[in-house]
Amino acid sequence: MLGGMPPRHVMSRSRFLSLTDGLISTGEALLSDPDWNGFRAWLLNSDELLERVWGRMDRYHLAWLNVGRDTAPPGSPLDEAGTRRFVTEVTSAKLAVLRTMRSAVEQRGWTLLVDGTARSAIEAALASLIEPGDRVLVPIFGRFGHLKVEIAMRYGAAVIPIEVEWGTVFPVEQLETAIQKHKPKIVAISHGDTSTTMAQPLQELGKLCRAHDALLYVDATATLGGMDLPVDAWQLDVVLGPPHAPPIPAAA
Repeated sequence: MLGGMPPRHVMSRSRFLSLTDGLISTGEALLSDPDWNGFRAWLLNSDELLERVWGRMDRYHLAWLNVGRDTAPPGSPLDEAGTRRFVTEVTSAKLAVLRTMRSAVEQRGWTLLVDGTARSAIEAALASLIEPGDRVLVPIFGRFGHLKVEIAMRYGAAVIPIEVEWGTVFPVEQLETAIQKHKPKIVAISHGDTSTTMAQPLQELGKLCRAHDALLYVDATATLGGMDLPVDAWQLDVVLGPPHAPPIPAAA
């Protein structure tokens, strides 16, 4: 996907959902019967999945995995009571993450999990969509609009940037006018921009793009998992972003 440089791990939607379902069911069993050895295996398997999705993993607990519960002195965090508490708390947290990810991925259409930073997915999607000379309309209301302009230009697009004052977002009428005037193949827009903490309303934009035969690319790096983003209902063609974002209040 990355213009001839594929990511190390690309996982199909069905494979991801299958792996997640298995981890959730095993984790639920651990909550009722926190076996230490079973927990170690489950934790490593869940970490591997999260690493493939996010390109990194939290390793704060790996030192615990190298210590057997039987060798722990009484009263230490690894005695019977401490082990039960640790297994329960970490398993509960991981299950919450896995369920959130599963919910974010469970939709019609294709879902690919790209191993890398958020920038990797932003660029992978644009590289897959753009052919040299394609008109790409980029509405900019923060720093990450300029990033899309930079990437699209490198792939040979005829980029049409439009901008509003930072701290504001685009009225749908302004977007409709720009689409009618420039007739882009792709409209590439952020849902939320972390540089301004603003969220662009998208409820009407997908319908506008369909009416004018344009693909709608949505960078939801700052919002996926933190704000509502009904991909099918809003007719969004390409959506990307990590499913661990804090919510950004909608601007309108």
